[in-house]
Amino acid sequence: MKYLIIVACLVVTLAVGIFVLRPSETRNTVEKKTKPQPNAVASEITESFLADHRGKVLVLLMGMESCPETKRMTPLLESFRKSQSDDVAVARVDVPPPGESLQPRGDWPYTYSYELDHNSVLARQLEFFYYPTLYVIDRDGEVRYAGGYEAEKLGSMVTAIVSEPRGLANKTMYTPPLPAVGTQAPDFVCMDIMGEKRELSSLLGKKATLLFFGSTSCPFSVKALADLRNLAATLGKDGLSVVVINKKEPADSVRKVYEAEEPNVPVVLDANGAICETYGVKPVPFQFVLDSRGIITQRGPFTAANATNALTPLLGSSVSGCASEASGAG
Repeated sequence: MKYLIIVACLVVTLAVGIFVLRPSETRNTVEKKTKPQPNAVASEITESFLADHRGKVLVLLMGMESCPETKRMTPLLESFRKSQSDDVAVARVDVPPPGESLQPRGDWPYTYSYELDHNSVLARQLEFFYYPTLYVIDRDGEVRYAGGYEAEKLGSMVTAIVSEPRGLANKTMYTPPLPAVGTQAPDFVCMDIMGEKRELSSLLGKKATLLFFGSTSCPFSVKALADLRNLAATLGKDGLSVVVINKKEPADSVRKVYEAEEPNVPVVLDANGAICETYGVKPVPFQFVLDSRGIITQRGPFTAANATNALTPLLGSSVSGCASEASGAG
């Protein structure tokens, strides 16, 4: 009888324990089920993306997951976002290379937004062409900075923009804007690779001029030289002048490259980067297409296809057939 009482007590104790523990176990199960999970699906960018962020300072990283620098900057922007007020929005937008598509990353552990620009809607609006680019866009939707990530510079820049009074007339531009289409191309005077003094006005073609900004240290620029040689040889008789502006390299280090690749194309040296600064050019290869008066008709990353499309209205149908595969930016 004594043993039956002990067994009965154990059974009751066990039963009570089960009923006592069950709510806790259920609560833990619910917590596990309802715990916020990383965002696995990115939304698609629409035309209204920039307009939707009006009224805030937007820090925007345009890149793609396979780009090492995009990966490096992504967690840094999380730390930056946490130090900012509600007046500042942060976003990363992935952009596929031309003719390709991107899959969204499988998780998104950060508190700022992650979106895809499959159709390059935003990329076209911002004239994006190199991976990655960090943009700072003010409350009015004006791009105030486009370039790389520097924590101290970004912090001071955003603080200054947030502190600005609304409707400020003379805003500080942290990167020089590109000269606008329809305006006169800025003149310049510099030396060519042979040591002769050159200026833009003496380099203009009868009908059109292609200003190619490049560097022998950039593989995409070097790859593009064959396209430039083809354009100059094919369209020079139709009034095209091709001019290479070499970015921040001494003559002795680039002369052999250009003499071998561009024997009939003038190459001028932007030794201190002043021409690139005036034209707002940072990554290369980049192009400006000018008409006979030196008015800018097109600007953007260089590819033979881009150049061909821009030159066709100026030179006529003889331009067709000069394009080759697209290059990249470096």
